[in-house]
Amino acid sequence: MVVDREQTCRRVERLQKAFGDILPVALVGTQRLHGGLTGDLFRLIGNDSLLVWIYDEPEAIHRLMAYLRDDRMAYFRFLEEEGLLGSSNNWTFVGSGSPGYTTCLPQPGDCAIPRLKDLWLGMESQETTCISPAMFEAFFLPYMADLCEKFGLVYYGCCEPAHDRWERIVKAIPNVRAVSISPWNDLRLIAEKLGQNHVCSRKPRPGPISGSNPGWDSLARDLDETLAAARNCNLEIIFRDIYRIGGERHRLKKWVDMVRSRIGGE
Repeated sequence: MVVDREQTCRRVERLQKAFGDILPVALVGTQRLHGGLTGDLFRLIGNDSLLVWIYDEPEAIHRLMAYLRDDRMAYFRFLEEEGLLGSSNNWTFVGSGSPGYTTCLPQPGDCAIPRLKDLWLGMESQETTCISPAMFEAFFLPYMADLCEKFGLVYYGCCEPAHDRWERIVKAIPNVRAVSISPWNDLRLIAEKLGQNHVCSRKPRPGPISGSNPGWDSLARDLDETLAAARNCNLEIIFRDIYRIGGERHRLKKWVDMVRSRIGGE
């Protein structure tokens, strides 16, 4: 890999001349770093092999996961050594959609140029959802944890359920700070496990707000269930994967107003 800094500076100059008087042009480093190794494994060997090789070729799975971990770590180290990292504890989204604001980063020390330990890492493993928690811990989690160890904080998960393996995840990745709670989670169970030690990053089902006839009653019930289950959590609600509302953006405002009316906001 190489860095063409001269070409980058020329692009910044062109953009500055084009609209710099009305919109500031900022040169920032790479942000929203992702460590989902099992997605790469899935693309390399396919779903059937991912599920079957655990039994038939366990050592092959370990060798592949080690290779993917080392490859991803080499990329991260390259970014760090070349000064190409951008801060993620600001307006930047981390993980699967959470704002990265935190007072815990950067780490103490000279941080004029961001380091891996000053940043969030997004980590997930949707492809291993149907693999048992014990086998997930044995075959995949250690390699994921090796990457997470190099970072300041970790946002874990995307669409996969975490309730059946959360204890294993937080033991292996103690710097996990936020977790994606998709509709595939047992909401009450995972909320109880999270408590106030982590951010419960709730993702409502997108179906009821989509299509030609949004289901507002269903959205209200889901919201009420979320607030009841996560009443003792550090809760954030992120509506994602809304692809079928067309130009009816007022639906989003109506949903936001409904949330605010239930949490006491204005």
